[in-house]
Amino acid sequence: PVRVETVRQGSLQEKIQLPADILALSDVKIIPTFLGRIESFYVKEGDLVSAGDKLFKYMGPAEGDQDFFDDLIVRSPIDGVVSSILKDVGAKAEKDIPIMSVAAISQVKAVVDLPSEYNTLLSPGTSAELVVDAYPGKIFAAKLKTLRPQIDTSSRTTYAEFNVSNPEHILLPGMSGTITFKSSAYGSGVIVPMESIFVQNDQAYVFINNKGLAKKRKVKVIQEGVEEAVVQGELSAGMQVLSTRADTLQDGDSIVIVK
Repeated sequence: PVRVETVRQGSLQEKIQLPADILALSDVKIIPTFLGRIESFYVKEGDLVSAGDKLFKYMGPAEGDQDFFDDLIVRSPIDGVVSSILKDVGAKAEKDIPIMSVAAISQVKAVVDLPSEYNTLLSPGTSAELVVDAYPGKIFAAKLKTLRPQIDTSSRTTYAEFNVSNPEHILLPGMSGTITFKSSAYGSGVIVPMESIFVQNDQAYVFINNKGLAKKRKVKVIQEGVEEAVVQGELSAGMQVLSTRADTLQDGDSIVIVK
């Protein structure tokens, strides 16, 4: 007993969905260059700021003296959102220790761990759609920016980064969602199930249904997907390939088709 599928002519393009995490395009840490004491904040976590806006005020010491003098106002270096405040009013502002951070979010990154089998299906510029858990009915356009040419040996994934325009500043770092994209299509041939292909002595084969007999046919794999592949060879559209038990059969075996 075997299952069969009718092969079709074309190119392979798969729809793929993966979990994604939202990150700021950049996250700037605000770090004092000398000792002081924080006097007041002009912002709170979550506030949107523009470059030049006041962030906080602290008092700095006179050179060679421990007495504090002169209020110093620190301003935002970028447009963004105050993503964290790490000190309280009255606390020491210590050299090289961050007081707060400002994240640029007019454009954000949606990052995914891409399973290695998808690695050849994407290229920079691939369009995608992002849906986040906080706004389930809203679709955000995304484009693939970075695909690292390295596979993690433990997870068998690679890092992929999609850029997402966020002019309304409603996508925030730490949100999660789903990226949906279609794989790149290349090559043409007939499309068969991945499980119908088996390899013997470095040659790929499939079995077709020939009037109740399993007939072995040579193929060349042009493009592999997750569930299907594009092949060329001794096949044509409309033929039935065996989609189960392909590697356990012999050429000419009798078969019974089941659903």
